Amino acid sequence: MIKYLVPFIILSCGFFVKNQAQAKNKEKKFTKEAQIKEFSTSACNCIDSLERNKAKDEITAEIGACIDKYVSAYHLSLSMSEVVNSIKEGAIDEIEGKKPAKKQKEYVIEVAPPGSQEYIEHYRELERYMLSNCEALKFAIASDEQIHDNSVSANPKALKAYNKGVESLKGNNFKAALPYFLEAVKADSTFAFAWDNVGICYRNLGEMDKAIDAYKMSLFIEPNGITPLQNLAVAYTFKEDYDQAAVVYKKMTKVYPKNPEGYFGLGRVYILKDDLEQGLAYMCKSYNLYTEQKSPYRADAETIMASIYQEMKKAGKEAKFTQILKENNITVED
Repeated sequence: MIKYLVPFIILSCGFFVKNQAQAKNKEKKFTKEAQIKEFSTSACNCIDSLERNKAKDEITAEIGACIDKYVSAYHLSLSMSEVVNSIKEGAIDEIEGKKPAKKQKEYVIEVAPPGSQEYIEHYRELERYMLSNCEALKFAIASDEQIHDNSVSANPKALKAYNKGVESLKGNNFKAALPYFLEAVKADSTFAFAWDNVGICYRNLGEMDKAIDAYKMSLFIEPNGITPLQNLAVAYTFKEDYDQAAVVYKKMTKVYPKNPEGYFGLGRVYILKDDLEQGLAYMCKSYNLYTEQKSPYRADAETIMASIYQEMKKAGKEAKFTQILKENNITVED
């Protein structure tokens, strides 16, 4: 563990005394929330600079590297803030005569090494904040399309329309994007990625049946397309057709056993079907894969597992909850 020796000189001049006294009841300058925001923003800017035309596992690794880059600095900043706040409190006590003044004091700040429990906790704090507040992160981890033979069109007219649609999607303008994707599939009916986006637009515009038809068309062209599989299951879930959603998610886990999204989706579906034990089992599988892949979505699985715990606790099934976690090699903390 790296240790920093930090000397601080405590001044007792009138100006310092006055300002410390005035600051006594004010909010501390170095709040944890402000520091999470500061270092998360830096990590977010790092992610925003990443190239997108790479395999998903490469993108995930680079996202992890961007967060890793700022974890130690975040930890050091938190530790320094504790020292500063301690000095402020001590100075105020000196002002009020509660303890004698000190001229100088040395503080040892230890920085947690990568892999330590403290380091992991700080990594996840940044990760959770970014999952809610970093658009670049959301965009990067949503880039999960895999190219098959008919994924992309060779038709210039179809490609031109498709690219215009993609530009509209960047602003989540689904209504404006839809006509371009419809134009693309009209020019090339075997353009799988365009059908995917037709479905995405219809789903976000609330037209679930049309979205399902588009995803099915994409799967007819490319039976193992991950985007239409996942989004078809989501559409069925919106329609509360949980049995059909489960069928699609199970196919997804069979075709892509290392992709946590299928297990996560199954977990949610079984929770909606009031089968908490089965839902927890699938959520554990997704949690383990997210953790292995250093995906920020681990935080979502963690939150849902915590909610399941509360429900199972109410039902007197804490032991069953613990058993399921242990069966999935997840440590249960007291």
